[in-house]
Amino acid sequence: MTEARNLQREEIRQLNAAGKPASVATIAWMGYTPPPNPLDTGSAGDLWQTMTDEQARAGAADLSKYLQQVRANNPNGHLTVLGHSYGSLTASLALQDLNAHGSHPVNDVVFYGSPGLELYSPAQLGLDHGQAYVMQAPHDLITDLVAPVAPLHGWGPDPYLTPG
Repeated sequence: MTEARNLQREEIRQLNAAGKPASVATIAWMGYTPPPNPLDTGSAGDLWQTMTDEQARAGAADLSKYLQQVRANNPNGHLTVLGHSYGSLTASLALQDLNAHGSHPVNDVVFYGSPGLELYSPAQLGLDHGQAYVMQAPHDLITDLVAPVAPLHGWGPDPYLTPG
């Protein structure tokens, strides 16, 4: 929750600095259960769970519905989704599903610490060119070790090398 509060403060600061004061809502959606971190548990079974998209797909279905509800309640608002770590896969799958059904409730998406996104082009997300972003921190275990092998477990190419 601290991250969401910090993000909201920064959004307000940036808008005010640009002379565009506006109200900002920041929501930390925690509507799914990500797999346990195998580095925390030391379990090979937990490692296997992190290498499948089963929990991401289950979460994506709920996130899709949630994003449509947010858009229905605020049709003119600017909606940006941030997906971190396994949540980036969940967010990517949700946006791909929405796009496949002709629904586009989101304006922008930012993925960070991503192990893979199961996409080959940002166009699969249903966003305009330049509205999908991928961030990478130096020495991040996920981006350095897991993302490069994303193709090996069916999660598409390394998200940090995906064109567009």
